[in-house]
Amino acid sequence: MSHTKALNLASSKRNKPPDLQAAFNKLRSEFGVACLTSSVAKTNHAARNLLMWSHYAQEHTGICFQFHVPSAPVQLAVSLRVEYSDDFVRINWAERETAGVKVAEALRRKARAWSYEGERRIIVRLAANTPLPFQPAGLVGVILGMRASDSTVELVAQRCADRNHTHGTQTRIFRAQKVPGHYRLEVRRALDLEVRAYGRPAVVPLTR
Repeated sequence: MSHTKALNLASSKRNKPPDLQAAFNKLRSEFGVACLTSSVAKTNHAARNLLMWSHYAQEHTGICFQFHVPSAPVQLAVSLRVEYSDDFVRINWAERETAGVKVAEALRRKARAWSYEGERRIIVRLAANTPLPFQPAGLVGVILGMRASDSTVELVAQRCADRNHTHGTQTRIFRAQKVPGHYRLEVRRALDLEVRAYGRPAVVPLTR
């Protein structure tokens, strides 16, 4: 989970008593935020979105995890929809009763320019810079970026095999590929890697 280094906050200096601001900075540093996106994002399926791969997967060299919420509801169903806006959240530090609500709003707000992401966030206090655990069955797919290195491909296949051995849970493996002649991506099943990991194509029963 990432450290919340910056929040979209704005307030006048007269409304920021030093003790409250210091307390807020400490509180902010304690939150862990896991960022996800929905497969029904408005402008494009996230796994085929060129900008998403460029921003979050090291220029298409990384991987994308595909989760199935009903298979891991305890961890994934608590995600909150991000609000997109042209304005910062404004906090009046002198009003203690409303400041907490505004902080919560700030943790879920992002500039409108990023609205194509359809982002959702899992926010956990006292969890900054820590892994987010989830039920093994919740991870149902791994998508390799179109520029993923051979070592990354091998690592994904091995980790999928390890998960199957440890948890009895298979994960589908996909490759993102360029569509010839177009500024588009397509995602195709990597059956060769699944056979390498499991001895056969993956079988992923989905809880509804």
